[in-house]
Amino acid sequence: SAFDSMQTDLLSEKRAMQRIWSKREKEIERMVQNTNGLYGDMQGIIALPTIESLELPGAMPSDDPEVPDTEDNNQSNTLL
Repeated sequence: SAFDSMQTDLLSEKRAMQRIWSKREKEIERMVQNTNGLYGDMQGIIALPTIESLELPGAMPSDDPEVPDTEDNNQSNTLL
């Protein structure tokens, strides 16, 4: 019937869109991971400006890129 045909077409379109979205989501995740890796590698080589979206929430940037400026690190420094 026409109803069955419409429902079949809708389900087919839905599955196709889910495949497309899944593929796009994986591509974006891969791009973000590669960007984060590149940024981290470059930070190890040269001084880069802080990009908030690539930093941990609540983390304060340190002057020395070798020493992360975190609460845990500050507490261990006061014990020395």
